[in-house]
Amino acid sequence: NLGRLFTLFLLMSVATTAYGQSDDWYVSGSLVFTDDDPDRVIDDALGGAEFALGWNFSDNFTLEGALGYSKIDGFYRQGATFVRDSETHLNISANLLAFFDRDQTFAPYVSVGIGYHGVDYNLSGEENRPTGSLGVGFNWRPFQSRWSLRGEYSARLAYEDDFNLVDGIYALGAQYNFGGPNLFDRSGGTADAPSALTPGFYGPWYASGS
Repeated sequence: NLGRLFTLFLLMSVATTAYGQSDDWYVSGSLVFTDDDPDRVIDDALGGAEFALGWNFSDNFTLEGALGYSKIDGFYRQGATFVRDSETHLNISANLLAFFDRDQTFAPYVSVGIGYHGVDYNLSGEENRPTGSLGVGFNWRPFQSRWSLRGEYSARLAYEDDFNLVDGIYALGAQYNFGGPNLFDRSGGTADAPSALTPGFYGPWYASGS
């Protein structure tokens, strides 16, 4: 049920932070627009949020645990009539992000993930399905900061024998990177000691260190 999915996300978060140093991981929060599979017969809606905890375990790869929550309206059959109500969606996933160059001001990536999707139908019970997803996104950091803007689109397959559903998930939000050298710094310095103006993808940025 939905409570078990939330508990699983907390366990994934603890496991992720246990393996990374403070300068290897981040948190992010995003608003979510859901383009639902037509077979769900519910609205396409900006009605959710996603929270993620990630671990940058190499120069090009990130392991991320994500928890998504949405409340979406739709029409439901009740006897011989249709009534309008809302349903709660809770999605938990483990995702692998691959960057070509994470240090760029604008850093695109591709992602692949597996997870579990739970739906609470207020009028008629629950639905729980394993999921797989494939997506593209970007991390944009125009200034020398631990904050960045993040956007992503993913196609999520909710699996069930002979009745699969594919939802389009759009997310836009902010990311905060914890500790360590500023990721703009290719010389190994820290964000506390800017020293040189260097051309970048989005205008100049200051590299730090000496």
